[in-house]
Amino acid sequence: MNLFDTHTHLDEPVFDKDRIECVHAAYRHCVRRVMLVGYKASHFERVTLAAKQIESAKRRVVAIPKVHMAFGLHPAFISQHTQQDLTSLKNYLGAADALGEIGLDRYTLALQDKQSFCKQLDFFRTQLDMAQDFSKPVLLHIRKAHAEALREIKDLSFNQGGIAHSFSGGEQEAIAFAELGFKLGVTTQITNPNARKLIRAVQAVGIKNLVIETDSPDMLPMQLHERGKLNRNEPKNLCRALVSLAQILRIDLEELADVLWKNSFEGLKINTQSESRPGALHS
Repeated sequence: MNLFDTHTHLDEPVFDKDRIECVHAAYRHCVRRVMLVGYKASHFERVTLAAKQIESAKRRVVAIPKVHMAFGLHPAFISQHTQQDLTSLKNYLGAADALGEIGLDRYTLALQDKQSFCKQLDFFRTQLDMAQDFSKPVLLHIRKAHAEALREIKDLSFNQGGIAHSFSGGEQEAIAFAELGFKLGVTTQITNPNARKLIRAVQAVGIKNLVIETDSPDMLPMQLHERGKLNRNEPKNLCRALVSLAQILRIDLEELADVLWKNSFEGLKINTQSESRPGALHS
């Protein structure tokens, strides 16, 4: 089986000591591609360096996933973002497969503040326009603002699609995003049988509109969280999301893996025929 972890933060310092061992373990668990996602301008170079470190390790450790990169300005950090950050983002998009993660977030009282949310809307619109200009799909981060996000995407006639990362909306919202060309990002949260809202959403849209992701080092699978010994998620745990999803959708594991693999390339608009030599970062 081939698996694509469409959302990771392997640039985080928690991986500094064993990043190569971590991705090698992921490869042994069928993960053949990983997306590294930058969400603050101050992290963009860190993402680039982590990606280069992983790719360069292929000279000595062949069994390592191919790396893809995305850059964006995350709505939860809206108070930190500046206009200069948007300029910086534009400079990094040439090396990116996607723009993200971007979106709208009303999860905390601070983010619900009118001034804060207005700034979120401004940055969201600007980044959607940027993605349109660069013909890049987007990775959406949306919490408690799905209706607003859908409205903005429709009003701007955004047509590049992408992935609704760590989807947390309801069934009708899931269908609406799928109709706009987005895949739903299903994290290892799907391993929790109490994640009923997510389970209903994936059942509503069907397998052709899904991709899987770990959001490493976040979203530790329920089984591992219960052990109380681990404090980070890793791409190797992507197979746990696959197994749970196969059980929920009552589909053969290998058949599901094949569909999700194809969905990942479709959602991210990655044309394997035009990619550079194996192991090389995009330029």
